Amino acid sequence: MTDNDLAPSSTPRIAAGQLHAYVRAIWECAGSTPREAELVADHLVAANLTGHDSHGVGMIPRYAASLADGQLRLNLHAEVVKDAGAVLTVEGHKGFGQVVAFEAMDAGIARAQRLGLCAVGLRGAHHIGRIGHWAEQCARAGLVSFHFVNVAGDPLVAPFGGGGPPHRHESVLRGLSAAGQTAARARLRNEHRGVRQDSRGVQPGQSGARGRADRP
Repeated sequence: MTDNDLAPSSTPRIAAGQLHAYVRAIWECAGSTPREAELVADHLVAANLTGHDSHGVGMIPRYAASLADGQLRLNLHAEVVKDAGAVLTVEGHKGFGQVVAFEAMDAGIARAQRLGLCAVGLRGAHHIGRIGHWAEQCARAGLVSFHFVNVAGDPLVAPFGGGGPPHRHESVLRGLSAAGQTAARARLRNEHRGVRQDSRGVQPGQSGARGRADRP
């Protein structure tokens, strides 16, 4: 161990609660309602805590610039502009993505719990931040979710380990609660065990799949 190893880190460290209060104060001073400021702070600080610093509190200067040039509008909410039952189209009105995406997910969760599934299309929102945040919101409600995201303009990004940015930024994410993952693994193990048992004694040229009364 060297003296450098023992030296205190030069990187400033701020308690999460203190940082959350600071972010809330910034947006309340900018004109956000306390609830809007809280949702934005929740999201940005959580992004840092999960190691996704690119979508954490470091986004605040860019958000402030967007507010100044009219690309971000405060205190606006998600509006369902088309309701087709299990399909919802939601307009964000350039509102904070951390707010309108939260509200859009809430609407989709409620509809999925009532109908069994729901597809939500959110448009016109400002930057919606770390997409995993929305998968976690669905997982807390006990739902599996898939998220498909594109970006306004024509940004290009490098693939993991790549040396250049040849790809469009179009993310795909799957969300599943811990309980759901456990149940899915157990079901797959049981089905695999059933297939192995059903295949015993099958003669060459015959299928190992047999009909079972407990399956449709």
